[in-house]
Amino acid sequence: MRMIRVFSLCVIMLLVPGLAWSTVPDTVDTTEIEIQQCLLSIQKAAENLDVDSVFSFVLENDNGALIENGRLLLTREDAIENTRGGFRGVKHINYKFDQEHITLLSDDLALVVSDGLSHVELEDGRVFKTAFAQSVLLKRVEGEWKVLHAHRSIPNRL
Repeated sequence: MRMIRVFSLCVIMLLVPGLAWSTVPDTVDTTEIEIQQCLLSIQKAAENLDVDSVFSFVLENDNGALIENGRLLLTREDAIENTRGGFRGVKHINYKFDQEHITLLSDDLALVVSDGLSHVELEDGRVFKTAFAQSVLLKRVEGEWKVLHAHRSIPNRL
């Protein structure tokens, strides 16, 4: 159960699949490219274990900032502390996305759903790989895409 919790806390929101850049058609709306760039910045910050940089892309939200494995974290501060806890003891983390789907809900609101695999190396030498799934609601504020809400989980093994 502890291992599942470690995975749960380490799977950080909003990560862009590496394949997304190689499969973007020439006609893709620049809005989707902006969203992918935002998500890639968050992914890089997460892989650098930089919680402050990750959350520089997250809006203030005290009405449901994050849901993680069935647990509601109402505030941005709760989500930050949860993420800090998840990174404790982590030496390295890497995310590989299998799929990503962007739905533009309006000119300044987008839903991104994705899944993939995280690879975590702990400071004590243990290594874990675990699947994850997530959905992220992004809002464009003053020209920049920011996370309004994220929902992430580790699917049950079949």
